[in-house]
Amino acid sequence: MSNTVESLPEIVQKPVPGSSRVSTLRLGDVVEILITLIFTIVGEDAFGDLAYCPPTCWWGGSGIAKTKVINAVTRALTIGGAGVAVLKPEPGASSIERTSWKCLVASPASRGAGFFGSTPVPFATERGMRIGYPAPEWFDSFPKGPDGRPYGLVFIDEITCVEPRLISFLLESLADRGFNGSYLPGSIRMVAAANPAALAANGYDLPASVANRLGHFAFPVDVEAWHTHLRDRARMLKDGEKPITEAIAALDTLAEQHRMQALYMPELQVETELLTRFTAAAHHHAYGQPDPSSPQSGGPWPSFRTCTMLVDTLAAMRVRHNKASHMAAAMRAFCGDGFEKDYAQFRIANDLPDIEKILAGTSDWVPSPSRMDVSHLVVRAASEKLIGENKLLNGGDRTEITQRAARVWRLLRTMQQTGNADLTVSVAMTLLAEGLKVAGDTVADEVTSRASGLRAKATQTAKTARKP
Repeated sequence: MSNTVESLPEIVQKPVPGSSRVSTLRLGDVVEILITLIFTIVGEDAFGDLAYCPPTCWWGGSGIAKTKVINAVTRALTIGGAGVAVLKPEPGASSIERTSWKCLVASPASRGAGFFGSTPVPFATERGMRIGYPAPEWFDSFPKGPDGRPYGLVFIDEITCVEPRLISFLLESLADRGFNGSYLPGSIRMVAAANPAALAANGYDLPASVANRLGHFAFPVDVEAWHTHLRDRARMLKDGEKPITEAIAALDTLAEQHRMQALYMPELQVETELLTRFTAAAHHHAYGQPDPSSPQSGGPWPSFRTCTMLVDTLAAMRVRHNKASHMAAAMRAFCGDGFEKDYAQFRIANDLPDIEKILAGTSDWVPSPSRMDVSHLVVRAASEKLIGENKLLNGGDRTEITQRAARVWRLLRTMQQTGNADLTVSVAMTLLAEGLKVAGDTVADEVTSRASGLRAKATQTAKTARKP
């Protein structure tokens, strides 16, 4: 049976405002994209700690399992320690106890202003009575991990049912996890879902200012996945097991965050280089706010904000090896259909080499003397990925990491031999400091010796320049 939805109304086939594309994603793709978004690093929170997950909205018709899937993904994320058993272990395995995240499902349309912490409350001070806005009661309801940070997902459901007078509060909550002056830490993720305004109860279109703070993904009508769910649900309930919504593989939050932190930066450098080159040649793709009367104004469109969220997401997708179709969906979600069409073509023609293939020895890429800026970026990204992997190794077998390091040293030698030795100094010294130079590796010895000589010469030149 195919997964086509041609017989459905167009508003269900193309639920994202302003989009002319029918989603080709399957339910499994939604799960993979959601998990990657949840672990995407987006900067710092209001407390100076790492923040994760660009805010997104999943659009689709009523009754297609948006809430159920987002709940299931959240329950599959664990933070260790004693707690509820999230998943049924393999047959014969001992019971594994883990604390799962809390998914706070909230519809601001039904909760009203109190959800945003915008209900004024009088309180007494030494100077008399004052009016304040206390944090919502649910702020402290999330379980804490071994690192002391709370973990959970705030799921703003039915976002198109938010009254116009409350829309402004969404600006702060979606952008900074702020609720009228009270802020959630960056370990709490924000995700929204919506029916198109025409299908929502008292629905409203999102203003451009709110829409541009979100990535807009189309949630698929996956009939085959629903059939599988029904069959598995009947079987599991008959056997006294948990329903299929619990069957997403468990993922340890702190371990995945640690892996993302170790491998993220080199991929971010590559994605940043690609996007800046693309938008330098096409400024309208760097910022292209649509006319307020256009349907697209309530959906995705390119701005500095959404392009930045896209770069962050694509870098995380590289780390987690998402499909090309997932990356295309992210481009449409943050910057729109037209952006995705042009950027996809640009990436095919100008994409930088795959860093993983370089380290694995399956790429024939070599530094180009005519584009040493790109060559330096690629070699630096490869070295930083290698350093991240080395930190994750934590005393394990070093055979593979040694082979991968040898390939980076050979690239550095090629750069030195093509007259660009100065570009290799910082990379070589960093690899040396991280213990990624194997004794007896003549290529590494040659590169290190030359880089050390260049550094010493530069230091002496600087000292001479400072003398009166």
